[in-house]
Amino acid sequence: MSFDIEKHEIVGFVGLNGAGKTTTIKMLSEILTPTSGQITTNGYIPYKSRNKLSMYIAVSLLHNPKIRVSEVFNYIMY
Repeated sequence: MSFDIEKHEIVGFVGLNGAGKTTTIKMLSEILTPTSGQITTNGYIPYKSRNKLSMYIAVSLLHNPKIRVSEVFNYIMY
């Protein structure tokens, strides 16, 4: 997987159970170390830069299937 997120961009991970969404977020936010490949977040290697990324990443887990993703993004924007 490879992607870039631009400054002020909001990104959502949507997919089936077991697709790797939570694992990806955990690697981006310093919780897990990748078993292969490399990962950088805002120029830092997350698992080597504990606590430096907390000002750049926010995670919101959506567990209510009645709430649409677009509603969450509208809430975040205001």
